[in-house]
Order: sequence, then structure tokens, then C-alpha cells
Amino acid sequence: MAKNLVKPCVPKGLAMEKKRENKMGFAQGEEKMATQQRGKHTMRNQSAIKNYGDKIIFGRIKRPIENEMCIIHGTTPVIYFGNYDDAKACTISINPSDKEFKNGKGELLKNGKERLCSREMLDISDNKKLSNSQAKKVIDYCKKYFHNNPYKIWFNPVDFFIKQFGYSYNDSGYDTCVHLDLVQWATDKWSSIPEDIKKKHLKKDLPILKHLLSKKDLKIMFLNGKTVVEEVKQHLNINLEEKSVKYKKQTLRIYFGKYNKIDIIGWNLVLAKIGGYENIKELCNIIKAKRKLWFN
Repeated sequence: MAKNLVKPCVPKGLAMEKKRENKMGFAQGEEKMATQQRGKHTMRNQSAIKNYGDKIIFGRIKRPIENEMCIIHGTTPVIYFGNYDDAKACTISINPSDKEFKNGKGELLKNGKERLCSREMLDISDNKKLSNSQAKKVIDYCKKYFHNNPYKIWFNPVDFFIKQFGYSYNDSGYDTCVHLDLVQWATDKWSSIPEDIKKKHLKKDLPILKHLLSKKDLKIMFLNGKTVVEEVKQHLNINLEEKSVKYKKQTLRIYFGKYNKIDIIGWNLVLAKIGGYENIKELCNIIKAKRKLWFN
């Protein structure tokens, strides 16, 4: 004969307390799991930052496009052009050309012609901040710039010039050179931008350039053209010594100096406009001879 099972009598107050404890334990368990998930997410983000650059660089890349700053719509910041990690030298200009992102019709480059990562490729609007994964993609495009579709009209003459000094943007037979800018946004033509907007750009982006320069043991900095020399001299607070020589009915001005421990060589004539590689080589030989005298 089956025995009747009698449940033990539990005081009502104690039962309610037990119920609350069970609920709290469940809630604490859920919170612990959520905390662990957040920790894993944070670790992944930190790992991404460690592998692709520091927090300062990531923070710069993730910025949205601000209105009324003359920034080309649909673009991302160009933190550097080429292999920054292995660079022994750098070239510096004012800011990226709109042609880094657009074709002659003013349309975003597409269908394998992209030079850099646009916001359309990331499926994100101008006013949105980039995620870490999107920032990683932007950096990857910056690193591989010279292996994709570089703007050859500008960079090929400079690459030919710096090879005479033992550096190249992408040729493995030379020490690596990276290209940097005072301002990392591609904008309307710099000379057409109002002065107050230029100042805002420089205030925000000059610290990024200085950070990049401080992180690397670069040996030499090349400055191509009078405007670049003047802007870099002013904003990096550099003292440059000027030498003038006659060159094909023009006055070639050569500039030497130092930024921290980095040797600086600049010149007033834009390489892309002096008429062919033989002229560039001749100009380079003049500069090398003057440099030998100056640095010795």
C-alpha cells in the first residue's frame, strides 16, 4: 500500500525569501554571462587595435565627416599611404587629393578601380562613426595603397626621385618610404578652402601626423614643392636652410633641416611638372650634391 507523501511545512515568509534568492541567483548568472561576453568583445576590439594600430589612430579613422568642412563626401581618412610599419623614410604633403576617391567625372571609383576604402564600400553614411572592423578595413586599404591602384601621375615621379636616395614606396629592392599628410581628409582643393576651415582641419589632424612621426625611427623626410615646404615648415615649426641654384632657366630652391632626428630635404619645383624622368634625375643629382655639402 502506497504511503502518502507529506510535504514538509515551510513558513510562508521563508518560502518567499527562497524564491527571491533563486531569482537573484538567476539574474546574477545572466549578468555574469553578459559581463563575460562584453569582456570577450572588448578583448577582440583591443586585439584589433593592437594588430592594426593604436587607439589614437583608430580614433582618428573612425571620425564621421563633419558638415561645412569641405570634405569629399563618401570618403574615409587616409591615415597614411603605404607600409607605415616598415618605413624608414617619409614624404609629406598637405592632404589627399579628391582623385584618390573619385574619377574625372566626380564619381566614386568603383569596380576594381578603387584606390582606398570609401564609405559606400563600408555601407555607412557620412555622419556615422566607423566601427573597429570598418576602421580595420580602411587601414588595410591604406597599407596596400601602392599595390592596388595608386595615383601614378603624382606618386610615380616622387618614387623615381626617392629611389635615387635608396627608398621606394613599393619596390622591395629599396628601403620602404611611406607617404603622410598634414590633414588626413580628402577635401576640395586646399587653396580654395576658407582659412578658418583650414585652421580647424590642422588643429584636429596635425597631432595625428606628429604622433605618426614620433612612433617611427625615420631617417629622412622629403618635401615636394614650394607650397608643401612652406606649410610643413610652418605647422611642424621647422627651421630650414635654403640653397638656390639655376636650373633650366628656373631658380631651384633646395631646403635642408631636421625634425627631431629626421633629416629633411625639400625643393620648390613640383616633380610631376618638370618634364620627364631625365629632368627629375638631373634635379636629384643637384640636390644630392648640395645635401652632401650641407650635412657634412
